[in-house]
Amino acid sequence: KECGIENILRHEQLLAEEFCRILSSFDGVKVYREKEKENERKKKAEMQADYPDIVSRILLFLQAGLTVHSAMEKIAKDYINTCRIYGRKRRPAYEELVETYREMEGGMAEVQAYERFGNRCDSPEYKVLSVLLVQNLKKGNRGVLALLERESAAAIEERKRKAKICGEQASAKLLGPMFIQLALVMALVMIPAFLSFY
Repeated sequence: KECGIENILRHEQLLAEEFCRILSSFDGVKVYREKEKENERKKKAEMQADYPDIVSRILLFLQAGLTVHSAMEKIAKDYINTCRIYGRKRRPAYEELVETYREMEGGMAEVQAYERFGNRCDSPEYKVLSVLLVQNLKKGNRGVLALLERESAAAIEERKRKAKICGEQASAKLLGPMFIQLALVMALVMIPAFLSFY
């Protein structure tokens, strides 16, 4: 009987250990998924921060008389050289631009490359940009330049709005420490004043 009870206890202990391992693996998966989501949020934020610059540069090159292909080539090569020479941190939006440029150099049609660019970026802003670039190929610069100018102005306004929101959030975070410092200064002034009366 004792051997049977020991076997049952040992079996229950093994089951409990296995159950703990399974639970800990779920925690590991949960932490991994949270990190993935955080990385995705950072990537989207970086891409949105780069959007006004990219649109402005494309617009500038198109106004200077370059084709869309030449503008993309110039932006991609400038980015590659900047990263190589100055060791600049990789930016997801520019990486996608470089990928689009490489696809075009590899023989892919420009229209398809721009559409893939918009889909890869998975952001409404970049999808609008890809539509504008495709439209430029089909209709020419005239009507599209005005649309790109509006898109550039809207992107810059959106950047200003986000900067204002970030500034407000930062100032709200600083209110607590400021009040603590104010309380300390008041205590440093008030305590000696009260002690001088006694």
